[in-house]
Amino acid sequence: MRGVQEAFRRELNASPTSVLRGIRLDRVREHLQIADPASTTVTAVAQQWGFAHLGRFAGAYAERFGESPSTTLR
Repeated sequence: MRGVQEAFRRELNASPTSVLRGIRLDRVREHLQIADPASTTVTAVAQQWGFAHLGRFAGAYAERFGESPSTTLR
Protein backbone atom coordinates (compact mmCIF):
# COMPACT_ATOMS: atom_id res chain seq x y z
CA MET A 1 0.00 0.00 0.00
CA ARG A 2 2.82 2.38 0.74
CA GLY A 3 4.07 1.98 -2.81
CA VAL A 4 0.69 3.11 -4.18
CA GLN A 5 0.70 6.16 -1.93
CA GLU A 6 4.24 7.05 -2.97
CA ALA A 7 3.35 6.67 -6.67
CA PHE A 8 0.35 8.96 -6.26
CA ARG A 9 2.50 11.54 -4.48
CA ARG A 10 5.21 11.33 -7.11
CA GLU A 11 2.90 11.44 -10.17
CA LEU A 12 -0.06 13.52 -8.97
CA ASN A 13 1.30 15.28 -5.88
CA ALA A 14 -1.73 13.97 -3.97
CA SER A 15 -2.82 11.00 -1.92
CA PRO A 16 -5.08 8.31 -3.38
CA THR A 17 -7.81 9.43 -0.97
CA SER A 18 -7.67 13.04 -2.10
CA VAL A 19 -7.74 12.02 -5.77
CA LEU A 20 -10.78 9.83 -5.17
CA ARG A 21 -12.51 12.61 -3.19
CA GLY A 22 -11.88 14.99 -6.08
CA ILE A 23 -13.41 12.58 -8.58
CA ARG A 24 -16.46 12.13 -6.35
CA LEU A 25 -16.84 15.91 -5.95
CA ASP A 26 -16.64 16.32 -9.73
CA ARG A 27 -19.41 13.74 -10.18
CA VAL A 28 -21.60 15.45 -7.59
CA ARG A 29 -21.15 18.75 -9.42
CA GLU A 30 -22.06 17.17 -12.76
CA HIS A 31 -25.17 15.66 -11.20
CA LEU A 32 -26.22 18.93 -9.55
CA GLN A 33 -25.73 20.92 -12.76
CA ILE A 34 -28.23 18.79 -14.69
CA ALA A 35 -30.63 17.96 -11.86
CA ASP A 36 -34.09 19.41 -11.39
CA PRO A 37 -34.02 21.45 -8.16
CA ALA A 38 -37.70 20.65 -7.60
CA SER A 39 -37.04 16.93 -7.32
CA THR A 40 -33.38 16.71 -6.24
CA THR A 41 -31.64 17.59 -2.99
CA VAL A 42 -27.99 18.26 -2.38
CA THR A 43 -28.13 15.78 0.50
CA ALA A 44 -29.42 12.96 -1.71
CA VAL A 45 -26.76 13.53 -4.36
CA ALA A 46 -23.96 13.85 -1.81
CA GLN A 47 -25.01 10.64 -0.09
CA GLN A 48 -25.32 8.86 -3.43
CA TRP A 49 -21.64 9.63 -4.04
CA GLY A 50 -20.59 8.46 -0.59
CA PHE A 51 -20.36 11.71 1.37
CA ALA A 52 -21.70 10.95 4.83
CA HIS A 53 -20.67 14.11 6.68
CA LEU A 54 -22.53 16.90 4.91
CA GLY A 55 -20.68 19.74 6.61
CA ARG A 56 -17.31 18.47 5.46
CA PHE A 57 -18.75 17.74 2.03
CA ALA A 58 -20.07 21.29 1.66
CA GLY A 59 -16.73 22.76 2.75
CA ALA A 60 -14.74 20.60 0.33
CA TYR A 61 -17.19 21.39 -2.47
CA ALA A 62 -16.97 25.13 -1.89
CA GLU A 63 -13.19 24.99 -1.73
CA ARG A 64 -12.96 23.07 -5.01
CA PHE A 65 -15.61 24.96 -7.01
CA GLY A 66 -15.91 28.35 -5.33
CA GLU A 67 -19.61 28.03 -4.63
CA SER A 68 -21.92 26.04 -2.42
CA PRO A 69 -23.54 22.85 -3.74
CA SER A 70 -26.98 24.43 -3.32
CA THR A 71 -25.91 27.29 -5.62
CA THR A 72 -24.88 24.75 -8.27
CA LEU A 73 -28.25 23.01 -7.97
CA ARG A 74 -30.16 26.24 -8.62
